[in-house]
Amino acid sequence: MSRFLLYFFSVAFSALLLPQMKEPTQTAPIFIDAATHQWLDGYLSWVHHNPKAKSLLDSSTSSAPTLMLNTPYLELFSPSGKSLYRGDDAKKNAVFIRTLEHGIPLSLSPLLSGDKPSIEDYVHIFPALRQYQTSIFSQKKYILFSITWPYKPDCMANNDALHEFESSDMSGGIQVIIVRLQLN
Repeated sequence: MSRFLLYFFSVAFSALLLPQMKEPTQTAPIFIDAATHQWLDGYLSWVHHNPKAKSLLDSSTSSAPTLMLNTPYLELFSPSGKSLYRGDDAKKNAVFIRTLEHGIPLSLSPLLSGDKPSIEDYVHIFPALRQYQTSIFSQKKYILFSITWPYKPDCMANNDALHEFESSDMSGGIQVIIVRLQLN
């Protein structure tokens, strides 16, 4: 009987410890397809409803380039939603993505906000992201967000680096969201 009790308690005790000893689970990347007009309509709506973006647009034409979103667009958000990196150059984005495979660079500091959408804004710009809204914001992870053309040669360095990153060990600590633009 005592052997049975010892066995029972050891099984029960290990069952309590196992959930704490598990490796962090891999976060599945989120892929959505979006029509170009949906992206443009959503972004223009954001510009006209965002006070800082609207003031940049109204103030002069020289600030208009700061409001442009070129592709491939890449942005890294902190767990608190602060933008830490923005880029629209495929090769520079690829270099940055590959540095993430070794961890988040400590030298990153929050960028100015207001002239580009927040991650919450992107969820509204792309309705297909709304089904993931709860999991995106409840995880409190870094978010690597990209808007890209899947087959455009100018985007390939960015896309290849994202694909490599998705399968790396580091990607488990970062939620990857990729919006693939379509011509329809």
